[in-house]
Amino acid sequence: MEQKKRLIHRLRNKYRLVIMNDATFEEKASLTLTKLNVFMLFSSLLVFFFGLSVLLLGYTSLREYLPGQISKDQTHLLLELSYKLDSMETVIQANEMMMENSMRILEDKPDTSLGQEGTDSLLGEVLLDPSEEELALREKINSKKDYSLEAGRTTTGNALFAPFFTPLNGLVSAKFDPVIDHLATDIVSKDDQTVKSVLEGTVVLSSWTPETGHILAVQHANNLLSIYKHNSVLLKKVGNFVDAGEAIAIVGNSGEFSSGPHLHFELWHNGIALNAEDYMVFK
Repeated sequence: MEQKKRLIHRLRNKYRLVIMNDATFEEKASLTLTKLNVFMLFSSLLVFFFGLSVLLLGYTSLREYLPGQISKDQTHLLLELSYKLDSMETVIQANEMMMENSMRILEDKPDTSLGQEGTDSLLGEVLLDPSEEELALREKINSKKDYSLEAGRTTTGNALFAPFFTPLNGLVSAKFDPVIDHLATDIVSKDDQTVKSVLEGTVVLSSWTPETGHILAVQHANNLLSIYKHNSVLLKKVGNFVDAGEAIAIVGNSGEFSSGPHLHFELWHNGIALNAEDYMVFK
């Protein structure tokens, strides 16, 4: 108890701080202090500056200079980059699927997957192995020779196709027949006739192969793909957007598989070949 009193007494001992003129020893100012006052003063200053630092670094833009902190602009930029990355991944996946679909179509290899459920899967089975009822129905429809464009507006899956433009007016020399693996319609016409796009879309292929000659493919909405083979001249390049009915090529006789000037026309939906005569009239 006595030691505690001595400590308090020492803390309360008064000291005088004098400011003097060094040349004349004149006293300019003086201040009476105790050890307790000095301790309290420095403690208060320490608490004040600590609180001020917390406020400045926690609620002002100075916090951006702390290690591990990012600014609002950088946060927005990171979010924007994240969204763009997700969009790019979706586009890349869609392009890969489109390329696989296009390569399968160009190689005349239809989608034979029967594991998918829905109308597309059933349609694929019908195209690969038509039943007797379907063959009878086709013969009945062909015998009626119904050239109404409205009759050609049919649905595949749940998509209603818009009316198609006829790519080329002429005589059908070879019909669509999946039984013999002819998944196209061949149209014979006069030389130098223009080949038109059946619907608006984007050119995804404009090339030449030894078998099919000058070939052009247009990607349409609803995952429709139209292909035009054996042309003499291609009028569009990959990436060009074409309107429905716009000239895209000149009919020709290019390629080893061609035996005369004609258009080899294919129409695909979700990797499944469609009979073009069900949707358009060529005469």
